Amino acid sequence: MDGANNTPISYQHIAEAIRYYSRKGFQEITAPWTSARPAWEITAPKGATAYEIEGRPLVASGEQSFLEMIGTGALAPGCYQCTTPCFRDEPVRDELHRLYFLKTELIETRHTDEARLVEIIALCKTFFGQYVNVAVEESAPGVFDIVTAADRIELGSYGIREHPDVGRWIFATGCAEPRLSTALARHVQRAKLRTFQTAL
Repeated sequence: MDGANNTPISYQHIAEAIRYYSRKGFQEITAPWTSARPAWEITAPKGATAYEIEGRPLVASGEQSFLEMIGTGALAPGCYQCTTPCFRDEPVRDELHRLYFLKTELIETRHTDEARLVEIIALCKTFFGQYVNVAVEESAPGVFDIVTAADRIELGSYGIREHPDVGRWIFATGCAEPRLSTALARHVQRAKLRTFQTAL
């Protein structure tokens, strides 16, 4: 747990995600928890602060871990998944925005067209749909979020990126914890409230 944010990480959800995406063709790999600064900067928001260990930024997402491996020649073209902690200097800290959390991240570097992106979003939507009703919405040009249908909690982000040092890739959130658990807890709270109101 993280301070006032009292929803614990569900390692069961992470394990279920790893098994699910393995069956869908995403090879599970061990990825570094730090990256060289150039790999970190490719996806870091403008003005973001890096947490460092021995001069190397801790990754804010497994996407940076993948980019580090691509840049060093350690990752052949294909589709992969990794599970890493994510460290972020969040300006606002609450139940959904933490300094650190755990995430299973997906990457596709062989087939990187929009049709493949649509396929991956559909796979992820099916995974999250096992737990809560979800929808897909475009959060920026070419970037899509899977959100809870009831209150628009973002469960994952999806899109295509390109960089001269690493090429073109599809990024995708497989499962982030405790964000999924937080969404589920809110779903349960709403259901209890409806049951209570019906009983009045």
